[in-house]
Amino acid sequence: MRGSKRIQVGFNVDLYAHFPVEKHEGEERAHAALEIWTRLRTILETAANGASGNARLEIDEMRSAAFMRQENKLQPEVNLRGRTFHAGDYLTPVTDDDRALLPTFEERLRALGLRMRNW
Repeated sequence: MRGSKRIQVGFNVDLYAHFPVEKHEGEERAHAALEIWTRLRTILETAANGASGNARLEIDEMRSAAFMRQENKLQPEVNLRGRTFHAGDYLTPVTDDDRALLPTFEERLRALGLRMRNW
């Protein structure tokens, strides 16, 4: 909010991958989920590093539980959430030029092996 006006200051990026339910419950499954989350993090950081502009990426801590969403018929997934915003000033509003860069970013995600429904 800036005064009484809502402003968008960045973008959320959610990446999803199959949760390893086939692994034994406990440490084995947790370790496999961490490996998947780490690969997702590498993909997101690689895609973000290829971006032009002056943006900062923050990645949330890994959730310990499976994530389920309607778009995937409630199948358990590993979720990674990142947020991107202007590096210089967090409260700088998103511009039309910033939005115009999104298709290029999505193309980098596809080039790194993600399918559109995985973000």
